Amino acid sequence: MITPEYYDNHIVSRWSERWLADDIVWIIGITKNVPYKDDFIFGLIGRTMHILNEHYKSNPKIRFGLIDYTEDELLKMTLIGDLAPSIALIKNGTVIKL
Repeated sequence: MITPEYYDNHIVSRWSERWLADDIVWIIGITKNVPYKDDFIFGLIGRTMHILNEHYKSNPKIRFGLIDYTEDELLKMTLIGDLAPSIALIKNGTVIKL
């Protein structure tokens, strides 16, 4: 899970808008932290991020993560507004909602 502190210190600072991830592309699932089997759409986003992370683990230029929007509402609003659950791609400080 990506916490607001991790996001602000390793991806992009929401306060200074400074991109911190160099040339790494981040794909982040914004969902609820639920067991995979309990809820289809929320579990699907979580499973997708875990599968992609495993598949691309040897590629240092792409990272995957999850944000629990029930815990980190401000971070969710920063990335995607009020469109949760969703997936966001972040590259060079630009957010693309998928």
